[in-house]
Amino acid sequence: MTWLLSCLLNIRLGETEVDMRSILKRHLAIALIVGMTIFITLVQFDLASAQDCSDLEVLELGASLYFENCVVCHGEDGQGRVGATLAKDWPSIRPDLRVRDTIESGGPGMLMPAWSQDDGGPLSDYQIDELVNG
Repeated sequence: MTWLLSCLLNIRLGETEVDMRSILKRHLAIALIVGMTIFITLVQFDLASAQDCSDLEVLELGASLYFENCVVCHGEDGQGRVGATLAKDWPSIRPDLRVRDTIESGGPGMLMPAWSQDDGGPLSDYQIDELVNG
């Protein structure tokens, strides 16, 4: 039994004095590291799942706002009717900012009105964010 214990604890009897406290501390530290790694992995998995739910909510709200306010001019699939075609590549480094600005303020010479409450429209900044990001 002593031989098995010395093999498991990686010590040699007779050459060094067995310090059970330091061995237990080392094993406790290893168990703590393994436990924390498992805990962090599970927390990250839960956060990723929560993010997926949040992304789904953003998409649903954005789609709802689009169908309530935009589909009449831009079509169900963004193919355009009276309004511009939205289902296309937007040649811009930050197309989201261009789209946001157009939704907020409309544009000179455009049929599109301003939608931001700050510019007299019905949508809050939060709702415009949902349209742009959804």
